[in-house]
Amino acid sequence: MAWSTRETQARRSIGMGISHTFDRVMDMTHNAYSAGLGPYDTWCVDPAITASGDGKTWEGAWKTMTEAIDACSDGDTVLLAGTLTEHIDYSSYAAGPNRIRILGAGEGIEAAVWLQVLLGTSTSHMIDLQCHGWTFDNIQFRGPKAYSIIKLDMPTSAGGARCTTIKNCWLRRPAGSGDEHNIGIEFVSVYDCHIINNDIMIGGNDDNSWGMTQTEVGFTFPNAITIMGNRFQECENQIHLDLINSHVLYNIFQSQGYTQATTEHLNLGLGYANTVFGNSFGGNYTTDGGSYVAGSGDNWAGNFSTDTGEAEVADNGITVAVPAAGAAD
Repeated sequence: MAWSTRETQARRSIGMGISHTFDRVMDMTHNAYSAGLGPYDTWCVDPAITASGDGKTWEGAWKTMTEAIDACSDGDTVLLAGTLTEHIDYSSYAAGPNRIRILGAGEGIEAAVWLQVLLGTSTSHMIDLQCHGWTFDNIQFRGPKAYSIIKLDMPTSAGGARCTTIKNCWLRRPAGSGDEHNIGIEFVSVYDCHIINNDIMIGGNDDNSWGMTQTEVGFTFPNAITIMGNRFQECENQIHLDLINSHVLYNIFQSQGYTQATTEHLNLGLGYANTVFGNSFGGNYTTDGGSYVAGSGDNWAGNFSTDTGEAEVADNGITVAVPAAGAAD
């Protein structure tokens, strides 16, 4: 396979010396990428361009993401450069296109890491996704207050944002005031989704802000979700999800950010049969205040906690059982 691309690898260490290597693919041309991957197209989006072209090269890029998605067929890739200010309602694409990849692409190694930013409006969810198999990779998301940055929606059993992957991204919302409903990633009945190697900083001066949560009732719980290698900081609440048959692995749950203390770190509430392993837990390893709450039949052995005063944490800081009631923070 011939590739005329430049690639770089970003190495990242999380918890107790565990290191992961993630490929960063950048600066790819439409023709080379299509030739390498078969009958799929790659489209370019650059909001800084004067006027939209045909989307096939950086010189003729689309100016908006909506134009690119309208042009996509199943399996296509969209490369994003620069700063995009656009609310995107993908619920209108519930019937497709599916398996779309949206990748951050920049000029040079540093730019490829965190150059791309999607800025939401203050009127709705930043991204409301009802297509399946989409991937968001290497993008900075800075969303509005009072809504979700990404809502993974599944309104029917036949459609919805199942099999979504969000990786190598940076999700941030500045701390707000009042009763603002700030959410990084919102789940509605989806399954087989992968949330990997992201920095999640969802501020809020109330108890209505979460890094990840589910907010709608009357739906089935998120199933077969993988949450791995993420870092949660500056979050009022980090994860509150009733997961089933899911894996929460090698994440960092920071107890205190620069300005924001955390109430709930990992609350799996009404979920069941999950594996929680290799995570670095901040704060007290107890169920008090919903700080750490296991689902029924969960396995939480093998995580790291400094709260060795709890019976569920060994003297070496390794968790040996699911959290129980203990001393409050």
